[in-house]
Formats: sequence, structure tokens, C-alpha cells
Amino acid sequence: MIDLSALSDGDLTAHLRRAVAAERENAAEVVRVLMEVDRRKLFAAMGYHSLFDYCMRFLGYSEDESAKRIHAARAAERFPSIVTRLEEGKTSLTAINLVAPLLTAENHRSVLDAARGKTKREVQMIVARLDPKPEVAEVVRRLPETAQPRPEIKPLAPERIRFAFTGNEEFLARVDRCRQLLRRKFPSGDLGDIFAAAVEALLDREDPERQEAALHRASDPHARRIPRWVKQAVWKRDGGRCAFTATDGTKCLSREFLEFDHIVPWALGGPSNKPDNIRLLCRAHNQFLGRQRFGTPPSVGGRNVIK
Repeated sequence: MIDLSALSDGDLTAHLRRAVAAERENAAEVVRVLMEVDRRKLFAAMGYHSLFDYCMRFLGYSEDESAKRIHAARAAERFPSIVTRLEEGKTSLTAINLVAPLLTAENHRSVLDAARGKTKREVQMIVARLDPKPEVAEVVRRLPETAQPRPEIKPLAPERIRFAFTGNEEFLARVDRCRQLLRRKFPSGDLGDIFAAAVEALLDREDPERQEAALHRASDPHARRIPRWVKQAVWKRDGGRCAFTATDGTKCLSREFLEFDHIVPWALGGPSNKPDNIRLLCRAHNQFLGRQRFGTPPSVGGRNVIK
């Protein structure tokens, strides 16, 4: 290691410039390698349920560092010139993350050129000009300890109703847990979908009319559908987590995008009514094991790569 205190001002500056250039090259190489890891789904084979999980648990990046590199890698998959721009210092991970959702075959060069050398705020202004009507995000915020407002139900448009009410932190934690449990069904985690599912579940449990109808439903012991009691037993056994374990012993343990998987595939005669043949897997590992069993499915459409 160089003794920096022994360097002249000029040598120290030159050393710093070389270090910055190496840092840019390394950042670009990380993005390039992540592209290949993502393409191979190597993270799944190693026991991680997503590239994000892999970056955090295996590579040791923070949430923000992981997200920036993954977004850059997936943008560079479509627009490979992004890697070169990173190497040459013509763009940054922050700028790529801001403009990536808006890049097209027609505008990617001009947008990346416009973002060159800009501050985060300036790049945000470029994004605002390109996409002046962003959707309003859901808001969950802490309120002062004052009198609670009355719940509000307000028609917005035909077939659209606005609901507004307040809750405590325990309720928020339960809502977040519901989002985790329903990730497979509602990937966006939209609150409207979550509460609609919660109301349906409550009615299924408490509404006598629904319970009576359920008693008369016929059940086929050879059906592909997994009975509710089996799902409950498997969920309890697997602890509500992905049961995949990699060859080195790494456990996935994801709580999101969970799916019930037949260990012996139903198509090959595996039963649906025996908990020993059912396990919990996250979507990434269900797909990974599916590729191992049945091969890689043919590509449909594919991603367009633009130089």
C-alpha cells in the first residue's frame, strides 16, 4: 500500500485520478458480470430467491447499492453502450437508475447524453420533462396523536371508490405481512388488491352462505389443485418460507412470491393431497427447479438488445 503522506501534491492528485478511473472500470465490470449472473439465474442455484437477495446476502451490498447495480445491469442488457459510458465516466449509476425506465430505442442516446455530468436534481428534471404525469404513489405516513378522523368512503368515478382511514404501527406491520404473503398473486403489492383479498378471506371464514356452499363442493382426489388442509400443513412445516437449499447448504428462506410445488410433479403422477409431496418455494426457485426437471422453455419474444 502506498504511503500517501509521502506523495507530493501532484503525485497525490495523479494517484487519485488513477483510483477514480479504476473505480469506474470496476463499477462497469460489476454491472457487466451481474448481467450474466442474471441471465444464467445463477443466484437461484446458489440458494438466493432473487438477484437483489444475492447482491445483499452474498455480495454484501446495501439495499440501495444492490438496487442501483441491478437496475443498471438490466438497463445495460437492452442498451449495452451503458457499460462503456460507465467505464468512461460519461454516466453514473444514479443517473442510469433515474432514466432507465424511460429509455427507448429511439431516445436512449439523446437521454443518456443529456444526463451526462448532471446532478441528481438536474437528471430528475430531465425525467420530469420526459414523463410529466407520473402515477401518484401510495402513501403510508405517521400522523400526530390527535383525534382520529372518521373513516372516509368517497366515490371517485364510476366503479372507483376512495377509502381512507388510519391505523397504528401494529396494523401497518400486519398489512406489510399480507403484502409478503400475497406477492405471487399481487406482485405490485397494491393496497386495494390486498384489502380486497382480506375482505374475501373474512367472508369465506365468517359468511354462513359461503360456508354452506363450500360443504357441497365436490373434490377430486386426483385433481391438480392442492387442498387447503395440505397447504396449511405445508405452510406450517416449512415455516412460511422457501424450502430450497443449495448444494453448499445455503437456505433461501424467502417469505415473498411463495408457491406450492409438487416434489414429484403432478404431470408425472405426483399426488396433490399428501403434504410430503408438496413444498413451499419462492417463484425463482420453483422456476429454477422446473428448468432442471423439464428443460428451459422456448423463449417468447425475447428482449431487444440495442447498441
